[in-house]
Amino acid sequence: MSGTTGVRMLVVPPLVVGVLGVLAIASENADQSWGDRSVH
Repeated sequence: MSGTTGVRMLVVPPLVVGVLGVLAIASENADQSWGDRSVH
């Protein structure tokens, strides 16, 4: 069990970072299509 937890601790953060990166890129593209209405 502890081994599986260690693997999750190593695997999950990169997946979360990747998902957040994709969402950030998508939101930037959406902001560009919307225009400069909302500047972060």
